Amino acid sequence: MALKNPHIQDVSYVHPKDYYDGRDAAAVIRYLVRRPDDKRNPAGGAWRSVPREHRVGDAKAFKAAAEKRTRAIWNDAKSRGKTLAKNKAYWCTSYLHIVISPANRGGLSPASLKALARPWTADGNGETIPHFGVIHTDGRRGKHLHLVLVRDKLDACELRDLKAKTDGMAMRLGPERTLEQEMSRELKQTTAFETSMGRGRETGHSIEDG
Repeated sequence: MALKNPHIQDVSYVHPKDYYDGRDAAAVIRYLVRRPDDKRNPAGGAWRSVPREHRVGDAKAFKAAAEKRTRAIWNDAKSRGKTLAKNKAYWCTSYLHIVISPANRGGLSPASLKALARPWTADGNGETIPHFGVIHTDGRRGKHLHLVLVRDKLDACELRDLKAKTDGMAMRLGPERTLEQEMSRELKQTTAFETSMGRGRETGHSIEDG
């Protein structure tokens, strides 16, 4: 259901009717954290865990909130004699799954990529929504962030607003990254100059003496 956006690859929902059919919170956490070294042959290759510095949020809190929400929806439907599969209400969702894939992701640091999740993980009152996210590497293409969070469905206005915020943040990351690199380069030059000056004083020569 993602509106066309250069930085958001996908926005989808897991319906409670599908939660216990291999799409529960524990399953999605395993999918996000455990990655095959060879994606073309996952069954025959080695697997590794995504490092903690490439994760965001709290997996246990997300799992607890998703299971509590799903049980409540199932119990409500059962008590009212309703068929859950036909319920398309805005609140009838176990969790939301977003894939944030910035156009300039090739040079983004993990911290910058995780920062793009912040607008999505705060509710209207500024409180943090239970969530968990993991950065996956695309090889030469760069990185993308999978983010799962427990909340109602987003309406069209909310989705458009969040995408606009992500868009603005992602566009600013490029110049900020360039500035950081330039400052780092200047710092290295200054350090090298000061080191050379120090050596010149130690030998009784100045830089101008050659």
